[in-house]
Amino acid sequence: MHDGLAASALEIWRGDRCLATDLSFAASPGSIIRIAGHNGSGKTTLLRALCGLTLTESGKIHWRNQDIFENLDAYHAALAWQGHRDGLKPELDVRENLAVSCGVRGISSDNVDQALGDSGLLDLADLPARSLSAGQKRRVALTRVFMSGLPLWILDEPFANLDQQGQAWGIEKMRGHAAAGGICILSTHLSFDETDVVTVQMGT
Repeated sequence: MHDGLAASALEIWRGDRCLATDLSFAASPGSIIRIAGHNGSGKTTLLRALCGLTLTESGKIHWRNQDIFENLDAYHAALAWQGHRDGLKPELDVRENLAVSCGVRGISSDNVDQALGDSGLLDLADLPARSLSAGQKRRVALTRVFMSGLPLWILDEPFANLDQQGQAWGIEKMRGHAAAGGICILSTHLSFDETDVVTVQMGT
């Protein structure tokens, strides 16, 4: 029995290339899992499989002791996924983008300005997303995850386009999420020196 996310004996392919066989790991509440590997090693493919967005060749993924495909809607309701694309609506301003996300999730948008202040974006709140730099867009996208209140975060290269200050902010948020009992699974080329981060190596 496992009260977090557990992957067992996964076999993952992309096209006709096998990326992983017999891959197993578990992410308990309070944990940070780093998916590492060179470009093309299958990090994104694995993360998409963990989200239930693609199928594995074999193996099982369980969330709180239930196969994710037995109730995929319920699983997705517990999951905040951030891929390579920031997913912002370019015609909406920063504040509106976050408010829309809150509405989709069914959570209050009352804390949007507080979240923007925390992310260093409050001065940009009224600017359309299309006018932001790549790093600013990534901050908005991550802020959307960080204010979601969801227990499981799965993030694909979340530090892309962020400067050192932005990276430190993101790491601090992930640490706080884990400290509160959440789970964070991410791919990144950054090296983590924290002893409480577990690394799953792809492409070995």
